[in-house]
Amino acid sequence: MATVEWVELYEETVVRKVNTRQSDHSAIYVDNELSPIRAAKRSFKFESAWLLEEGCSKLVDDAWRQSAGLAFQDRIALCGKRLSRWGGEHFRHFGNRISELRHRLDKLQEDRAPQAIEEFLAVEGELEVLTHQEEIFWKQRSKQLWLQW
Repeated sequence: MATVEWVELYEETVVRKVNTRQSDHSAIYVDNELSPIRAAKRSFKFESAWLLEEGCSKLVDDAWRQSAGLAFQDRIALCGKRLSRWGGEHFRHFGNRISELRHRLDKLQEDRAPQAIEEFLAVEGELEVLTHQEEIFWKQRSKQLWLQW
């Protein structure tokens, strides 16, 4: 998709495959933004995909209850700090989990035992939720990049 000259000119470019539920084809995401010369303090960004996770609402509820009596801004800051930590830990292995589930589906696809069929349906459901979250995440990211551009 690119010439040798282009690749040499844009060495830091990252190309990712983005799976979608609506098609058996994958989108291609090309990020050719250069790394910043000096790192800026990373700000908290809420990811819409988190709304599909049970742990997210529980974490927000717990943080809000535990911060009762604090000023509103302090409550928001505490909640954001916990969400940021949770999101980083929770989604660190996000892509690995999708790969594991796809691999498991490939193995189960040939097994016709009733237990295997039940497991296949359960794994397929979990994979559908994760790929939906991934899709939301990449749509949000591409929108952010577009707005920055």
